[in-house]
Amino acid sequence: MNKVIVKNIPYDYSEDKLKNDLKNIIGIKNIFLPLRNTSNVILTKGYCYITFDNEENMKNFMKECIFCQDRILRIEKYIEKIKTEKLFIINVINVNSQKELNDIFSGYKLKKCFICIHPDTNKSIGRGMVEFYDKKDYDYFLSKKKIKNYIFEKFC
Repeated sequence: MNKVIVKNIPYDYSEDKLKNDLKNIIGIKNIFLPLRNTSNVILTKGYCYITFDNEENMKNFMKECIFCQDRILRIEKYIEKIKTEKLFIINVINVNSQKELNDIFSGYKLKKCFICIHPDTNKSIGRGMVEFYDKKDYDYFLSKKKIKNYIFEKFC
């Protein structure tokens, strides 16, 4: 994806002003400037996303030093976040390390997991969290509600 995030945009800036400032940049396909409505005043969120027609034009843009109302804009390659699903686990008594919890969930696409450890005893206090990359794995454990005395609940 040939997309960048541009930060440090003034809050009182408009999309038209931004497009005008960037009109000489080659290869821009789209500019998205998120807005917020505060007390009947529409302001930017201080950043925007710009999509380019190819990687070369994006890389050239990232080398630019662009000013916007006496501010230097910070330009970074956009990295899409992968959505994950989290489950809260209760009754994790005999598990005393993240590695042990990882081993229990081996075979599933985990992003991370943790157990709550008591600071004085270094033993599990019976709760933890597992974060899955795969929604099917998440749905499987959530539908079971309980496996091997472990109770699964949706993580809010």
